[in-house]
This record gives sequence, structure tokens and C-alpha cells, in this order.
Amino acid sequence: MKKIINFIKDFFYEITDYALIIIVVVVIGLILIWRFNALFDIEINKDPMEGEDIPPISQEENPTGSAVETPEEEPPTEDPEDPIEEEPEQILVEVPSGTSAQGIADILLSRGLIENKEEFIQKAIELGLDTQLKSGEFLIDNNATLEEILKIISRTN
Repeated sequence: MKKIINFIKDFFYEITDYALIIIVVVVIGLILIWRFNALFDIEINKDPMEGEDIPPISQEENPTGSAVETPEEEPPTEDPEDPIEEEPEQILVEVPSGTSAQGIADILLSRGLIENKEEFIQKAIELGLDTQLKSGEFLIDNNATLEEILKIISRTN
């Protein structure tokens, strides 16, 4: 009888050990899948969904209809050797709710604020802002750096 009880006890100890190992492996696998999904932004359907098309916004008007102030051209200075410094122009960017980092990169590329989507996403991951990008309307200077754009869209200072 004592052998049977010891066998049952050993069996339960071994089963719980294996169950704990399986649980740890599954949890680690889920964490890796979650982070790789955020890292590579895996999308099954690359076609835009209905309502996801974002019409280009004129640099002269924002969606509310009020004009965005643009600097007026100044008369040429008397010293032609000095290049005329242009003031940065602000562009309104609207990021719909639920837009991924890849989608935000597409919007910024269509507005001419970035030159390369992959570089933008890589910089977001490098700065740790890839999961902190917000939705809403943002005014971004047309000569802003990737870091400045990411800080504006993630609303960090």
C-alpha cells in the first residue's frame, strides 16, 4: 500500500513540474509573438479598409476650413550672397484612432514629412516610442526631424 501511495505522490509531483514547464513556455511564446508583431507590424490585409483612405490635405487649408498661416515672401535683401532662410511651414496631420506605426508612416510619407517609412519605424523602435504613438490631429513643421515627429505624435517632451 505504501508503494502505491508513493507512486501516486511521485506521479503528481512530476505532472505539476511538467505543467509548470508548459505554462512557462507558452507565456514566453505569447510574449515573443506580441513583441514581434509590434516590431514587424504584421498585417494580413494590406488593402486599405473602407474609411481608411485619407485625402491629401492642402497645405493652405486645414480640415476646419481656417487658413494655416504661411509666411509671406519678403523682398530680396540687398546682399545676394546670404541665402534667404525660409521659415518652417506647419502641416496638419490627422491620425485616425487605431492606426498602427506602419499606417502613421504611410500618412507622414503622403504628407511629405518623411522620406522613408522603414527608417521612421526603425527610429520609433529605437526610441521605444513604437507602442506609444497617439491618434489625433498634429501640426508638424515640414522640416522636422524624425525624432521631433515621433515626440509630437507620441506626445512626449
